[in-house]
Amino acid sequence: MKKHILNILIVLAGLVAFTACDKNLPPVFDDANAFVAFDRNNANMDEALIDEDGSIIPQTGIIRLPVTLGSVAGLSETIKFTVNDGTAKAGVNFRLLTASGTLTFDATNRTQYIEIQPLYFDQYTGDLKFTVTLEASSAVKLGYMSTCTVTIGDVDHPLSALVGAYLASGVDYWDGPSTWTLTLYKDDSDDHMVWFDNIFNNAGWADVDTRYYGNVSEDLSTITVPLGQDSEYKYGGSTPVTLLGLDENFDGHDSGNMIITIVKDASGKIIGLDFGEEFGIWAYIAGAGSIGIVLPGITAEKM
Repeated sequence: MKKHILNILIVLAGLVAFTACDKNLPPVFDDANAFVAFDRNNANMDEALIDEDGSIIPQTGIIRLPVTLGSVAGLSETIKFTVNDGTAKAGVNFRLLTASGTLTFDATNRTQYIEIQPLYFDQYTGDLKFTVTLEASSAVKLGYMSTCTVTIGDVDHPLSALVGAYLASGVDYWDGPSTWTLTLYKDDSDDHMVWFDNIFNNAGWADVDTRYYGNVSEDLSTITVPLGQDSEYKYGGSTPVTLLGLDENFDGHDSGNMIITIVKDASGKIIGLDFGEEFGIWAYIAGAGSIGIVLPGITAEKM
């Protein structure tokens, strides 16, 4: 097992800015470069709700996709968008509520929303996806995130009770006792795998390309997270964020596993996660620094 020794000197001189910054901050521009883009390139919502007794409740929530027109003066412009069926089909798995297919922006309405209603389909299909794509106009270009992928979560999935948002608690290396939102997502093809979003307590770096996977036991009692995973995101175009297990001696381990216990109440309902005392989390960029370090003893409560 290879170890990495945690030393405050490994972090860049701009530590506070580096650990707190958002890797997706928009550039400075003028109205000659005005653009329209989604605020995020992915969104998700379950097709229905599950009652405590296991019964299916129709979905009352809606998906709201924020779209922002970036300009200095606040241009007045109408932008078109298209909804493209994928494995999820309009009228079967979702309904478009912004039926006009357009969004209108001005100086006081710089962000508008595309609204979508998930529909329940009473078979185990796995999660289903479709995309929403913005169209440029003569005055406004497309930004980097011009397409958003929407996932309709299948509540008939065996991990439906496990995935979702958790309020995590732990001792941050720099900030001391901390709480943050950690979210578990299902894998597209493996129905006993989950992906952790913001496992490292740094919301500015949390996104689909900085998630790490864990394998769920058949009896839904533990999640095994392999250490040494590299993020899809590459810092500077070539260096990933590596997930290390931080032990009580402040050594970082890039092999072995973190075993997370799935906490249930007396009725068997999933109420939280216990990361144990062996490892904390160290999200490390070789040669650059760290985007998140949390000491051993992390717990999380289902939200």
